Amino acid sequence: MKKFILMIAMTVSSSAFAGTSTPEFVDTLVDTINARLVVINKDRAQEGDKLYCSHLNEKQVNLIASYFRNKKANAWKTLGSVNAKSFIEGAGFNIACYPKPCPNYDDLVNGICNAKSYKMDRALLTSALEQIKGGKIYVNTTMDEVAR
Repeated sequence: MKKFILMIAMTVSSSAFAGTSTPEFVDTLVDTINARLVVINKDRAQEGDKLYCSHLNEKQVNLIASYFRNKKANAWKTLGSVNAKSFIEGAGFNIACYPKPCPNYDDLVNGICNAKSYKMDRALLTSALEQIKGGKIYVNTTMDEVAR
């Protein structure tokens, strides 16, 4: 009997979140990041640390959305086809929300100089995804698991 009730509960709960579309997820992700930026910047200002950007600009939002788009088919990818860690690494390298102290060149010196910026941007994305998921993000986590 317990197994039957558990099976029904899991079916109901999983079907309730199964309808999250990719554009809705991207909107939720952007909203979550912007909300996290307010909190993080407030804490960092009190500590006297460098601040992140105040909110994601249009270029940054488009960058995030590009990881969820199939350019060849001009359509949205399914959330199950987007790996969270790949997204964090790719977008974290390019989002540029935390200030970079050195010019953005592809040489070793500037890469080392900007390493903290990349790390901080990846931490921002990770914390937003973990907030949406309500738990840790692992190497093989897909965005449909985050959206549940």
